Amino acid sequence: MTRVDELTLRLLDGSLTETEHAELEALCSADPAAARAHIGLLDLEAELRGGRKRLDVSPEVLERIQRAVDARIERGVMARVRSVPRPTRARPAIARRGPVLTPRRSLAAAVLLAAAGIAWLLTSGVERAPTPRPTSPAPELSATTPPRGPDRAPALPDVPPDAAVRAPVSPAEPRPSSSPPPPSVTVERVMPPPHATAPAAPETPAGAPAMTTVAAGARIEETKGPVFVLTGTTRLAAQVKQSLPRGHGLLTPDDEGRAMVAYPDGTRLELGGRTRILNESDGAVAAAPPGPGIAVRLDHGSIAVDAARQPEGRPMVLRTDNAEVQVMGTRFTLSSRPMESTRLEVQEGRVRLTRRSDRKSVEVAAGNSAVVFAGAPLVAHAMDILPPPAPGKAWAQVFGDEFDDDRLDPSKWNVLEEARKGCLWLQRNVQLDGQGHLVVSVTRAGDRLAGGAATTAGKIEHAFGYFAARVQFPAQPGHRAEIGLAPRQPPSGGRDGALITMARKLAADDMVFHALYWGGSGTVWSQWDVPYPGLTQGWHTVGLLRTPEEYVFYMDGRVTWRTHDGAVSQAKQHWVVSDEVDDPAGAIRKAALPDRFLVDYVRVYEQVPASDGR
Repeated sequence: MTRVDELTLRLLDGSLTETEHAELEALCSADPAAARAHIGLLDLEAELRGGRKRLDVSPEVLERIQRAVDARIERGVMARVRSVPRPTRARPAIARRGPVLTPRRSLAAAVLLAAAGIAWLLTSGVERAPTPRPTSPAPELSATTPPRGPDRAPALPDVPPDAAVRAPVSPAEPRPSSSPPPPSVTVERVMPPPHATAPAAPETPAGAPAMTTVAAGARIEETKGPVFVLTGTTRLAAQVKQSLPRGHGLLTPDDEGRAMVAYPDGTRLELGGRTRILNESDGAVAAAPPGPGIAVRLDHGSIAVDAARQPEGRPMVLRTDNAEVQVMGTRFTLSSRPMESTRLEVQEGRVRLTRRSDRKSVEVAAGNSAVVFAGAPLVAHAMDILPPPAPGKAWAQVFGDEFDDDRLDPSKWNVLEEARKGCLWLQRNVQLDGQGHLVVSVTRAGDRLAGGAATTAGKIEHAFGYFAARVQFPAQPGHRAEIGLAPRQPPSGGRDGALITMARKLAADDMVFHALYWGGSGTVWSQWDVPYPGLTQGWHTVGLLRTPEEYVFYMDGRVTWRTHDGAVSQAKQHWVVSDEVDDPAGAIRKAALPDRFLVDYVRVYEQVPASDGR
């Protein structure tokens, strides 16, 4: 038996250590033949556990596995034989003639004893319908002939080294083999001396944790399109009802692939297209909490999780390259872009998300999301209601500012200070309030009125995608609070850029404005006014879907305007958040100042393949 065979068998019976697991992966990666042998063992195990009638493996693989199992049984039997104390008997008074027991004959007797013990172990414990002993030679083993039994292949026996040696209770059934069968022998059961007693079972120390079996045996329940089981450097087509042992991965290599993985406790994982996971848990016996539970690594892509209630102290754990999620029972979606971001969206229950770099964590409740993203604070926010992506695509967040720092990030934002037509823009009127909000204020500055503005020009710019913000409009009349996008250069025709007002609030009434400006100095424009009761009450989400063909405007997840006016900008554009007074002699005189325009976050999503696979 090779080292790969030995390690694979240990993997299948749940006794493989982490060091041995790393050794097995290294052997399979370095030697294609070793990888094929490893896959053959795993495939056979899956067939036997599934009880399939037709084995998709070669006779050579079955024969090699049988030899490996026989070798393990033989070692266990001989170890037990050697451990039985030799009985003490009085030497007979009269010497009798008989064959001399030479060392060579002693060895032959031991071999015969081991062979008989192995034959009994191979047949004991397997229930069979009584059948007459066959008189014709056993058929040759083939890929379409079950190796034993009339209907299916029983699981191969796995006898530990300390297994007791018992007398055979039924004759061994002939086993197909390319070598001649061993000679028939009669073996007397080895009994301990009359005064010997069986060792007592070890007592459990007081206060020791109870032993329980972790319900972590993963099984593939559904597949659609190409789906592969991964082990080492090899991948095989996944089969429904196939087990997914610890250390094995599952891959949906393209947009059409889908897979469902189920656990005994009812937990289910649904893999989207271009997704790869690794099962990091098994069904081994472990101490009661704290202890291992279901563990999965998401390398890339997206999985939807419906987690059953987990045992107290033993949460389900999912990991990406930069984040970790602990689950006690909930429904959520986890997406990963390697080396970039991990996004968690919770539909039911609560989930704890941990950033692996500094172990900072946040609890995410239902209806909220959180992102582990370079340079972004780890906080939970209300989820955006995104429009459906194109077929084979998924939304991935590529930019976001949640305004959770103590000051505006200068690597993202420029704060303007300049004179406007009816007021001043002052930098001091653009601040963070320490509660996760960007605040743009309108104030009186002597005999003048002042507002403020911030842009991401020259720092953060995007072309197509979904642009989202959560805002609270000011209640007072006479000043224009708005959020939108602008090109780096003044537009001159529409396709090279447009001033896009995603949402604007001007008067005291509940009316929201969407607008496009293009042409030499914004003289060509298009505007859509939408009555929106409750506009100045509470928070609202504002959205814009930019495609090469059209603009689609959203308020609180509902489409409020769809247009392709202005030839549709193809240019990258930056964020603009502003509040200014353009009618100093009008309604502003009635306003109670200061008044504030609040922004909770701005985010940008782009459509990517169901996983970018990087």
